[in-house]
Amino acid sequence: MLKGLTLLLWYGFIYYVIFLFLSFVFVLFLFRLFYMNVFYRIDLISILTKPKNAIIKQYKKLFALNDAELTITDDAIEAIAEKALKRATGARGLRSIIEEQLLENMFNFSELKNKEVIINKSVVEGNELPKITARKVVKATARPQAKRIAV
Repeated sequence: MLKGLTLLLWYGFIYYVIFLFLSFVFVLFLFRLFYMNVFYRIDLISILTKPKNAIIKQYKKLFALNDAELTITDDAIEAIAEKALKRATGARGLRSIIEEQLLENMFNFSELKNKEVIINKSVVEGNELPKITARKVVKATARPQAKRIAV
């Protein structure tokens, strides 16, 4: 009688431990599913601008290599982050949103020589096309020569 009761207690304990483990795994899964993949607008903006190889810096460099200048306003950056949140794509969707705005201009780099492409909030929202203006060319001045001291 005692042996059967002990065995029953052990089985109950094992089932209880398995139940706790599975419920813990389930709670972790729900936490990762609903909380970890959520980015806030501020996080997306910092992903666009802060890192050394940020997406916006990459596109500005691409335009600079082709003698054009890319200007993305702060309102446009916020609108890009909002669009990524609405699409629920997170950080992975940021590049595709920027590419949507710049796709036509990236294929016409020959027409953009010494010009500036301006992306603002209304461009990101799809209300108008990117503004293309003549770039202000700053003349390089000669550097002053250091005075040599005879010894």
